[in-house]
Amino acid sequence: MMKKRICTIVVLMLMIINLLAVQTAADDPLPFKTYIPLIAKCMCDSYQASVYSAASSPFIHVGETFTVTAILVNDGCSVLGYPQYRVNTDSQNSLDPSYQRFSEPISLTQGQYTSHHFIFRALAPGQLVITTETEFEVIYGNRFGRGMAEAAPVIIRILPSN
Repeated sequence: MMKKRICTIVVLMLMIINLLAVQTAADDPLPFKTYIPLIAKCMCDSYQASVYSAASSPFIHVGETFTVTAILVNDGCSVLGYPQYRVNTDSQNSLDPSYQRFSEPISLTQGQYTSHHFIFRALAPGQLVITTETEFEVIYGNRFGRGMAEAAPVIIRILPSN
C-alpha cells in the first residue's frame, strides 16, 4: 500500500512539472514550444488469482468416468506464468488415479484465464471430495515470485453400478 502511495505522489509531481513546462513554453515568445512527455506506470507489487473447479456430474456410477475442470483466472495486475494444476481427493480407493498434476507453459495477463481437465474413473461407491489448486510464477515488473490459489471443494456422490 505504501508503494502505491509513493508511486501516486511521484506521478502527480511529474504531472505538475509537465504542466509548468508547457505553460512556460506557451508564454515564451520563441517560435517553438517545449513539451515533456509523461509516461508513468506504477509497478504491481502483489497478485490476485482465482481458481474455480467443477465436475462434469455431481452423481456418477462405479466404473464410469467423469471430468473435473480447474480454471485459473488472473484477477490482478501482475503476470502469472507456468501454472501447475493439482487435484487431490479425500479418498484413495474411490478414484483411479487419486492424484494428478499438470503443468502448462503459458503466461496470463490481467483478465485472462486458462483451464485444465482431469479425467477420472470411479472405483467404489461413496462420497468424494475433490480439491484443485494451482501454483504459478508471478512476475512483478522485473521481479519473480511464486503464488498459489485453491478452489472450493467439489463434492461428488459415487453410486453403485447398475
